[in-house]
Amino acid sequence: MAGKEDEEKPTEYAYANARRIIESAYGKAKIASGVSTTVPKPLATTDDVGGIRLLWNLGRKERSAQFRCRR
Repeated sequence: MAGKEDEEKPTEYAYANARRIIESAYGKAKIASGVSTTVPKPLATTDDVGGIRLLWNLGRKERSAQFRCRR
């Protein structure tokens, strides 16, 4: 759901794909045997057409993913 007045609400397509990737990544981190892993929470934003951008930071490392809308 969009949090600010000027943010576009994400499409169901973008939301479903972003959620699938996040659940997969966090599920794999939880079941990693014998490995102490800290998985940071992503920062989520929307783009101007209903896509979702995710950003992860851990120390000086940064990763991002973009999930486009499908209209």
